[in-house]
Amino acid sequence: AARATPAAAAAPDPAAHTPPVLPPDVPQYFVPARAVGPVRYQPRVFCAGTVQFADTRLGVNETRSVGVLAVPVDGPQPIDWQAVTTTDIALGDLDPNPDAGAGFDPLPAVAARAKSYAGWGKEFARWLFATQTLDLLKDAESGLVSAPGESERDFRIRLQQSLRERRDAAAEKLRQKYSPKLNSATERLRKAEQAVSREQEQAAGSMWEAGATLVGALFGNRRLTTAAGGAGRVLRQRSDVGRAKENVEALEQQIQDLDTQLQAELAALDATTDAAQRPLSALSLTPKKTNVSVQRVVLAWVPAGEGQ
Repeated sequence: AARATPAAAAAPDPAAHTPPVLPPDVPQYFVPARAVGPVRYQPRVFCAGTVQFADTRLGVNETRSVGVLAVPVDGPQPIDWQAVTTTDIALGDLDPNPDAGAGFDPLPAVAARAKSYAGWGKEFARWLFATQTLDLLKDAESGLVSAPGESERDFRIRLQQSLRERRDAAAEKLRQKYSPKLNSATERLRKAEQAVSREQEQAAGSMWEAGATLVGALFGNRRLTTAAGGAGRVLRQRSDVGRAKENVEALEQQIQDLDTQLQAELAALDATTDAAQRPLSALSLTPKKTNVSVQRVVLAWVPAGEGQ
């Protein structure tokens, strides 16, 4: 009978072990796994900082939090800052303890030294200063600037509202500018129309009187010279009526011209309120070195496939 052979021992998983023991001055944290199942951690350098963009002329004062993950390697360039990735992981998301039974990839020796993190903090500050910008849009004519994070569509909607408000204010100023002239011309027109009525009444009276005088002269009641004088007054009254009517027409034309000018200027204001067609200029604000701040640079164990 064949001898039974003992069962072969299971080969140990080199990745299944506790996290490496590090000096106490090397901060070590763990990123919670998002997926369900066994976790295998990979070493990353997590850098967190803030960048302030301030421009009093534009009315901008924005502080941005920035987090990045970098892959540490043993070599002349332990971190390739051209290859770091931004992350939405925040300092408050980091856990001081790993998942139970998690595996760990090897840790480069450079990442086990505290002085490495001090140097990486300075490099991170330089990286922030060199790469972070605040991109905005500006309407040159009105001077309105988009808010940080505001899309072009939302900015144009806000610009449209602002332009309408400015148009309404400008239109009100125009109406106030033309109002005294229109009111004055309207008052003069009212008096001129009254003058026409008065002259017409006087002309009618003179005509009636002249007619009566002429009839009296024909029948011997009055002299013909008196009748001729009455006829002259009729002609003068008719001339006065004509001049009064001409004055009314001139004032009516003046009022129409003023209104035409006002409407033309109002229409010109309307042409400036179409925000969809206005050209926008791009602004790119950069921070001052004094407005760049490094909060923490730590060793972060990241679940494989997450946040890389």
